[in-house]
Amino acid sequence: RVAGWLMASTNARINAFAMASLSVRPGEHVLEIGFGPGTVLGRLLQVVGEGTVAGVDPSELMVAQAGARHRDLVGAGRLELHTAGVSALPFEAATFDAVLSVNTLYFWPDPPRDAAEVRRVMKPGGRIVLAFRVGRDRDGVLGLRTTSGRRSADEVLGWLRDGGFSDPRVETRKLGFMNAACVVATA
Repeated sequence: RVAGWLMASTNARINAFAMASLSVRPGEHVLEIGFGPGTVLGRLLQVVGEGTVAGVDPSELMVAQAGARHRDLVGAGRLELHTAGVSALPFEAATFDAVLSVNTLYFWPDPPRDAAEVRRVMKPGGRIVLAFRVGRDRDGVLGLRTTSGRRSADEVLGWLRDGGFSDPRVETRKLGFMNAACVVATA
């Protein structure tokens, strides 16, 4: 529970950056991968209006926290929550107009394959934003640390291309004490 509270407070700026980069529109169907305590889910629902929002998170505790936070929206059928990871999304093909994921890329088991799985559940022309903390190594290469080691932002772009996305690009921003990147691409 404390971890959920910390995530909600420390990720506020990067979540706002990611949402602005995604440009969600009314009526859309949006997926958030790794929603943590669920703070962004509520904001997404405000923007989509009559649209819907779904989320997956591998943590049963985070699913319970988000479900409690948004009990009425889940009950009304506007928000769907699942305990699941990025490698096996529990949705039909071509379901979502937009996908958002903040600070989860570090943990993706097989990024190129996982990107293809995300692409599978997206409608053609849909948008994806992957947001994460970044830094520059000694050679000035922009990158992130994952569970499998340091990866460059260019590798992330390659994972998306290999997964079937087009026109991936990186946007960076200084957010208080951290540097963040949003990788934006089209399905």
